Amino acid sequence: MIQQSLELRSIQDYYLADFCKFRSLSDSGEHYVGIKFDDSKEHPIIHLPLGCPDPSTLSTLELRKIISMLIRVIIKVKRELNKGLDDKRGENSIQFPFDAYRRLILDYVNFGFIRESERNETTSGSGRIDWSKTLRKSQPLWTKSGPVYLSPIRINTIYSHQDIMQIQSYCLKLADFHIGWLYGRKKPILRQWSSAKLLWARNKIELFKRQTFDSRISKLLRSMQIILSNQVDDSRNIEGYYNIGIQGNTAVGDMWEKMVEGVFGSGKHGQYSPQAIYTHANQSSSAAAGNMELDSIRFDGSICTVVDAKYYGERLPATSDINKQITYGEWVAKKLEGENLQVQNLFILPGEVLDPHHEYIGYATMDILEDKSKPYHKVHLKRIDFCQLMKMYLQNDKSKSKEFCHIPVD
Repeated sequence: MIQQSLELRSIQDYYLADFCKFRSLSDSGEHYVGIKFDDSKEHPIIHLPLGCPDPSTLSTLELRKIISMLIRVIIKVKRELNKGLDDKRGENSIQFPFDAYRRLILDYVNFGFIRESERNETTSGSGRIDWSKTLRKSQPLWTKSGPVYLSPIRINTIYSHQDIMQIQSYCLKLADFHIGWLYGRKKPILRQWSSAKLLWARNKIELFKRQTFDSRISKLLRSMQIILSNQVDDSRNIEGYYNIGIQGNTAVGDMWEKMVEGVFGSGKHGQYSPQAIYTHANQSSSAAAGNMELDSIRFDGSICTVVDAKYYGERLPATSDINKQITYGEWVAKKLEGENLQVQNLFILPGEVLDPHHEYIGYATMDILEDKSKPYHKVHLKRIDFCQLMKMYLQNDKSKSKEFCHIPVD
């Protein structure tokens, strides 16, 4: 059995906003999103994306949640896209065990160290009497009043702090070493364990997992396993100074696109991939290179929404974007002809939007393509709250996507 000790350590409160770089929707130009260490500093700079709230207006707890979500989104997106990473260990930060580190720190702050308990049976001393074992194993002294057990079996619980606390302490130091800055915790002096000791620790944790039925402690032990496994593979070790982020507006736009796909559904499949066809002078034909790909396509009752993610601030999508989206809508409408569906076009842009977390901006049209009988000749624009979309993307939550796709009636 595994129990929790009562040694607690509180998180030091500090002004996390001092380490954040905020970008308003009016900011333009190439930028980096994520965390980036300067080799001369113990704390990274957190580069926030367009649509994140001004960190100076948030509490440390609120900001910590946003930064945690951002790191998790970046790691998840990079795993899905399998892109090269701009950090010192390349693709290794795909394996960066951020969630495991986070669980170690928060569990320790709230519950302290876990400890191993051992049950011993004795017929002397103190302890709880186990009557079922006493009746089975001990001979009673019979008296006129009935049986008397002179030496009942007692259960003593002895807690061992050595093995599991040693392993948890090491994992906690690793967590503090890598992400302690997020919680205002000091960076510890870290001594790397040998491969043999890491394997011993992993085997011990596996044994401990079989002895507990507490779901929270089981999750904590699982996090420790992940951290130890990450350490066993030396190639995955990330030094104290590391970067986890995405460089450039195009790459950040890919992240926004992936979030939108995760919440609204993907349109990247053969059924909805328009392609140009060449007809040659000899009447032969060939497909042009590069299919057009929809970001997302949704069907809600009689409404089909063709969604395109646009990572734009105050500067709205260009004429070429509008024309391309109308082409998408027209192609989908032709593809679905006869199915009694109304096709509409929608651009999703990032923003800071309070509940209900989406805001209608308006619509764009092309002067040469403005047939009011064809709703897809309008490209509607909405801003979705960046933090809300991060949360939904991480939780695979599509519950609000229909609401987000609703277009106000003219």
